[in-house]
Amino acid sequence: MEFCRACGVNSVRIQGLELKADPLGEEANLVRSGWRRPQSLSEGAILRLPDLEYVVRLALREVIWCRLLGANGFYVHFGYDYYVYLGSGRALLRPVVVPSRLFLEDFDSPLGPVAGDD
Repeated sequence: MEFCRACGVNSVRIQGLELKADPLGEEANLVRSGWRRPQSLSEGAILRLPDLEYVVRLALREVIWCRLLGANGFYVHFGYDYYVYLGSGRALLRPVVVPSRLFLEDFDSPLGPVAGDD
């Protein structure tokens, strides 16, 4: 969320959506925890920032897999072992504060550029 804001991105598009085993069970757990499910969780759906965290949680729990693409080459790609690759074709509008429990490395996404990136 912080990286989106720093890049000036306020929405992303879902690309390459794959539903994994038992998505409703894990989604039900999130809903019971107080999370609001996005109205549209489908290929090509546009997500606003409030819905982004929900989708990221599903991807990190391996309930779904997808790429998230935004304006100016912005992307979020998910890898194995909780790796999340963030990138943008534009300079940050402001510095990003990284929580101490996260590790940040300068590394290209193994998925590389994706056709349809804006």
